[in-house]
Amino acid sequence: MLRDPFRRFLAGATLSLYGDWLTTVAMVVLVLRVTGSTAAPAGYMLARVLPRVVGAGPGGNLADRFGGARVVAICSMLQGILTATIILAEHNNAAWGVFLAVALAQLVNGVARSAMGTIIPTVVLGEGIQRANALYNFALASSLVLGPAIGAPFLAWKGPDLLLWIDVATFAVASLLMATLPTRAATSARRPFAGALPGLRLVRDDPTLRAMAFAYLADAIAVTAAGSVLVLAAEERLGGDGVVGLLYASVGVGDIIGALIGLRRKPPVSVRFSVSTTAITGILALAVFVLCHNFWVAILPLILNGTAEVCFQTWGPADMQRRVNVSVLGRVNAVIVLAQSTGMVIGAVGSLILVPLVHWDRALYIACCVALVVLFAGVVTGRSGEPTRNPDLSEGLSISS
Repeated sequence: MLRDPFRRFLAGATLSLYGDWLTTVAMVVLVLRVTGSTAAPAGYMLARVLPRVVGAGPGGNLADRFGGARVVAICSMLQGILTATIILAEHNNAAWGVFLAVALAQLVNGVARSAMGTIIPTVVLGEGIQRANALYNFALASSLVLGPAIGAPFLAWKGPDLLLWIDVATFAVASLLMATLPTRAATSARRPFAGALPGLRLVRDDPTLRAMAFAYLADAIAVTAAGSVLVLAAEERLGGDGVVGLLYASVGVGDIIGALIGLRRKPPVSVRFSVSTTAITGILALAVFVLCHNFWVAILPLILNGTAEVCFQTWGPADMQRRVNVSVLGRVNAVIVLAQSTGMVIGAVGSLILVPLVHWDRALYIACCVALVVLFAGVVTGRSGEPTRNPDLSEGLSISS
């Protein structure tokens, strides 16, 4: 049985995830309303992604110094305040204020994401860690499927402000729940704002952690590119932009399947091999999507992509949380978050450049090829034996790979 602290963690995380989707639905409308520019949604996406890269490293350091639950609790409170600031800026028709508040909120989000990955080992022990990660991924998947569906009628009824106020409330409740969790301030680490670099050597020298980092990086490149062109695929081949929500929901269905697999099954072979092969499967599924000209056929590779993605995002973090000492877990997790955020930036910028030049389908295919090359390079290069101890991280691995 999972202990009561985990249930509080899961409730807080789930509220925050659903609130994030409500904000995403609201912001697409809000930025168009405030700016009147069709380029505003693209600017909003960059304002969401780029600050996360900056926040990831400090988040890991702060989690190692003060405990992940404390950091996430404070970050949730700050995100709620900044979300309320977005509403204030909108009412004053201050587009710069909206984008500034979004950027600051996502900077805090990057800090929180690095710290979030350190909480599960403090509230769940042993074999329960994989189950806990699977349940967290199930909550994430359900928010992808249900979040936009919940937000749409509220948006039509009262506009974006109501969705943003609901998100403010979810942040407040999540902050209170996270503040009740046990935490381990594991280290008196100097320079808490040093960034992700202190954990980079540990990830580089451990084959399994390295494979996971590159899986997150490669998967984010392909998935972000796919998300950037999904509406174009729908309009051109799959029945119009009205099916875009269903295409996203099919990925969410795959995510739920992957979470259920993670609940029931351990990695079939080594974690390193399982993470690598499922990441490859997910990227190849998006490459197959390029060939689809029928909606009902197209949702199958999207479901497969979601399933494969959540499998490696369950098995990899569970292995990391079992093997990496809590004293450095935040900094190691910061590298994983940084890899994923960097992949998102590469995928978004690549799509912005390639789609006008080579059409959306070739752009997505190129992104998938780049992702596979990146993943292959990360898995087969580097050290493959016993991980080297990092004296700056003080016995970072509790057991060898």
